[in-house]
Amino acid sequence: MKVQFFLNSDKATQEHQHVRVSFVKDCIEIIAFICAGIYFLYQLVGNVDITNMDLEVKAQRLEINQDDDHLAVEVKLKKGDIASVYLHDIKGFIYDAQSNKFVDTLLFHGLSRVTIPMKDSTKIEEGYTTFAKVDSTPKYRIASNESTQFSAYQEISHKGAYRVDIIVITERMKLLHNVQSQYRASTITLPIQSKKIKTTVQDSLNSN
Repeated sequence: MKVQFFLNSDKATQEHQHVRVSFVKDCIEIIAFICAGIYFLYQLVGNVDITNMDLEVKAQRLEINQDDDHLAVEVKLKKGDIASVYLHDIKGFIYDAQSNKFVDTLLFHGLSRVTIPMKDSTKIEEGYTTFAKVDSTPKYRIASNESTQFSAYQEISHKGAYRVDIIVITERMKLLHNVQSQYRASTITLPIQSKKIKTTVQDSLNSN
């Protein structure tokens, strides 16, 4: 009888421990599901997270004459792996690098989505440059992990040093609202050394 009692007692203890372990495991799983639900709800309706995208600005300058230069500005966008965004606008501003005075504005084109007229379902007809805008989704959409670039041109004074400021505004669709994000970058373009000055410096070095 005593042996049977101890066996029943050990069995009851093991069952009790198993119940406790199962209860703790269930509680941990419930807490994990609740935390995951809160996180995904935050991602859907939250407005404080940042939409990741890389912005790179390059400026190329070529001499026209003694007074003016060509300025070509290239804006490269690299979307991160979180969702896609609509490209709302790209603004470019030129400032005098020494006085910080506003000089001119850069205009970036091609931000609206377009469609190409098709002769049939497989071949683009000649004269495809006659684009038609899509009214339903007028803004160009950048998919996750997509890279693209836009360019602008302006004539500037040959003698000045300039700062080019770029502002990119995107819009991201969420569950209950839209979120707009702003990205900024700048670069400095310096005056080009003229051929006459280069020749004079080279002659001076050769004479020494």
